[in-house]
Amino acid sequence: MTVTPLPTGRASKAEPAPPVHVAIARVMADMPAVGKNGWNNHSKYKYRSIDDLITALNGVMAKSGVYVIPRVRERVATQNGKSVYVTVHVDYKITGPAGDYEEASFYGEGADVGDKATAKALTNAFKYLMIQVFMIPVDDIVDGDRDTPERTPVARIADGGDDRQAQAQDIANRAAHAEASEAVEELRKMAEANGLMGWDVEIGGNRGTLGAYFDFLTT
Repeated sequence: MTVTPLPTGRASKAEPAPPVHVAIARVMADMPAVGKNGWNNHSKYKYRSIDDLITALNGVMAKSGVYVIPRVRERVATQNGKSVYVTVHVDYKITGPAGDYEEASFYGEGADVGDKATAKALTNAFKYLMIQVFMIPVDDIVDGDRDTPERTPVARIADGGDDRQAQAQDIANRAAHAEASEAVEELRKMAEANGLMGWDVEIGGNRGTLGAYFDFLTT
C-alpha cells in the first residue's frame, strides 16, 4: 500500500477580502448588458425593467460579496385627482466583503391611482442607483449630447424669451390645468421640442423635472 505523506510547513493564509471599491469594480466587470425589454404602452418607449436589473445583478453581487441597504430620508406625497404622486429621498449604503462601504443618495418619483406610488418611487430610486453605480451597459443607451432635435413650429410659438426655467414652469402650470389628455400631450411635445423636459418645476409644493411631471400626469 502506498502512503502519501502529509504536506509539511504552514498552511497558506486566506486571501484578504478586497475593499468595497475593488468589489464594485468586479461587479462591473462581470455585469452583463441589460436590454430595454420593457415597453410603456402609453408613452410608447422601451425601458429597462427593475426585474431584469435585479436578475442580472443578483448573482454577480453575491459572488463579489457586495450588498446594498436603503434608508428613506424623506417622503413627500401629493394627491392629484385620483392619483397619488410620491417623491422619496433615499440614502444607500453599499457594503463590500471586507465590511467597508460607500454611501450614495438618490431621489425617486412614482405615481399611482392605488397604493403603489411609494413602491414605484422607491423602485425608481434603486433602479437608477444600480445603473449609475455599477455602470450597467445597454446596447441602445441614449446620450443626451448625441443630437439636437429640430425645433418645431408649435414649439417656437411657445417661446416667451430666454428664461427656459420660466418656460418649463409655464408649461407645467398649463398641463396642471389642462382638462383633456390631448392638451397634455401637445404640451409634452412642446416641452420635448424645446429641450425642457429636464428642467425643474414646482407643482403643489413638490419639485421635480418637467419630464417626471408629465409621466405622473399620464400614468
